[in-house]
Amino acid sequence: MTGQMNAAMRTVPRVLMLATVVAALLGGLGSGLARLGWQMDALSTDWMLVHGPLMISGFLGTLICLERSTALASRYRWSVLVPLITACGAIALLASKDGGDGKSAVERGERGGWCCCSA
Repeated sequence: MTGQMNAAMRTVPRVLMLATVVAALLGGLGSGLARLGWQMDALSTDWMLVHGPLMISGFLGTLICLERSTALASRYRWSVLVPLITACGAIALLASKDGGDGKSAVERGERGGWCCCSA
């Protein structure tokens, strides 16, 4: 029973971060289409200014760091914090109009991603 519970405790945060990755991907695609001039909803046009940080750091950064932290979690327990920080940054980018707080959180997560990838 404790083995199943332990596996669930490891899986649930990763699934939540993966859901954030999907939300960042969809928001980035919508804002990218709005930048191209397609008629999109008002939310996608609000995200036009954070399209680059949302796609590069919010989507790719979180996804790559999540993969690396899963591989390194047995040796470095801190590696799980890196995709968590970038996922929080992606959520902050999606939640705010100008994305100021989200950009700083994503930048901190990307610095941790360099440490995670070089380990």
